[in-house]
Formats: sequence, structure tokens, C-alpha cells
Amino acid sequence: MAFLCLKPNRDVEYVWSDVGAALYQVYYRGVPMLYVGDDKSFERPNFEYFGQFVGPVAGRIEKARLGEFDFAPNEGANAVHSSDRSWCFQPFTYTVDETEDSYIIAFVREGNLFQGLYRAEADYIVDKRGPGFTLRLRFSCTKDCPCNLTSHLYFSLGEEDISNVVLAMDSREVMSYDEANLPRGYVPAEGIYDFTAGRPLKEHYDHSFRLSSPRIEAIGTKFRLVATLSEKNVIVYTDAVSREKEGASKGFTLEFVRHPIMDESVILPAGQTEILSTDYVFQAR
Repeated sequence: MAFLCLKPNRDVEYVWSDVGAALYQVYYRGVPMLYVGDDKSFERPNFEYFGQFVGPVAGRIEKARLGEFDFAPNEGANAVHSSDRSWCFQPFTYTVDETEDSYIIAFVREGNLFQGLYRAEADYIVDKRGPGFTLRLRFSCTKDCPCNLTSHLYFSLGEEDISNVVLAMDSREVMSYDEANLPRGYVPAEGIYDFTAGRPLKEHYDHSFRLSSPRIEAIGTKFRLVATLSEKNVIVYTDAVSREKEGASKGFTLEFVRHPIMDESVILPAGQTEILSTDYVFQAR
């Protein structure tokens, strides 16, 4: 495992790992904005993701099968985002380029997948002047291939318990799930799933929301995160492992995904490129 550190200005410092093209930590005004368990977390399949590029397929799939494609089961036979086809625990190569306004840390991984040759890219475009960056994910394959990209950034905003973080987003619909935890369709977001006026992250969430606006705010006691998504679907997850071990959830994710339900709509035609991006900005309150 190799680490890359970059301090583009006096307010912010970034640390990446080549494993999973992961943004390992962000220090804003000396305070860690991400929750990281330990270095070994990068080496434990089905443990935790900590900032990794999850693709090529993220989501729960019925019977671990999608059309002609079979997957290694996870969560019973429902999910594949930490299966043996995941990139969470695989090394990427990377380059660092500089422009007048930004640094571009470009991670690349290539290989064989579903009888085709794939290319996966995770670009972190870092603003030299402020505490913000853009994460851009890209994927293509020479054969038709399932593709539903996302990234697992675990934010903490410097909080020991993310129950102190208020999440605000314009979402009127939340995904419903059956007894096997498979997504079945959107229903109105009510009660603990209504974040339109802001709601503390006191509950355990592992739910997909459909956004009416691409802007999401997470507001801690001292810091704020503003995320602007390219997609209309976001999965909000509050870390269950730390909640179980320590009695408090230490991190939360905002996983942007194009397809909230895994069906034939996630099949990317040969030669086409899937592109997703999200802008992140940290602010002091």
C-alpha cells in the first residue's frame, strides 16, 4: 500500500491510498474530515470501504445474478460491491498533474472483466485555492458489461458521533426494501427519511434517496460539507460497524449512483464510457 499526501493551500491537506483509489483522509484546518478505522481496513474484504472506488457494480442483486452475468454473493446473495470483482481492495496506478488552478490525481486500473478488457479511472481534481475537490469516476469495457459506479467516502466532519451531524437534502422519495434487503421501488420519504428541513443522523441508514436538487449539506458542530452530485440518486449510509463496537456511528457516506435498482439498465454497451462526478466543499461554521 502506498500513500500520497498533498497540501494545496494552508487550510487543507489530502491523503490518498493506491488501494481502491481511495481518498484516505482530508484534514481541514488540522481536523480530520473522514472516518478511518485503521490501515488494515483496506485489506479485509467485506469489512469496511473507507473511501474506495467500489465499482464496477454497486448495489444489491437478486440471487446474485443479472441477466447472463453471475456474481460472487455478498449479504447472502444480494450485493456485489465487496465481492471478488470489486476494486475496493485492489491497487491502482496513479499520476499527479498540475494546472494553474488545480491538481489532478488520476488513478487507473485495467484488466479483464466478463470476457472484455476494462479501464476504470478515478480522478480527484483538487482546488488549489480552497478546501474542495471534484471526484470523477469513469469506466469502459470492450464487451457489454454491468456497470454501476460509486465511491465510499466515510465523512465524520471531525465528530466523534455523527448523531451531531444534520443532513439536509431535497428528497421526497426513499427506496423501499423487501425482507431480503432487496430494493423494490421508491416510496414517499416520511418520518426519519424526510431530510428536506434537515435531520440529525441519529438513526441507522442504508437507503437510496431520489434527489429533487443535486445539492446536499451535512452540518456538524464546527464544520459543514456541501456536496453537489451529477446523479439524482444517493445512498445514505451510517456506519453500523462502529455503532456496534463503540455505541456511536463514526462516519456516514453519500454514495452517488446512477441506477438504484440493479437490473438490465446497468448494462453498459461495449465501447461506451460511464461517467459520474461529485463536487465536495468543506466549510467552517
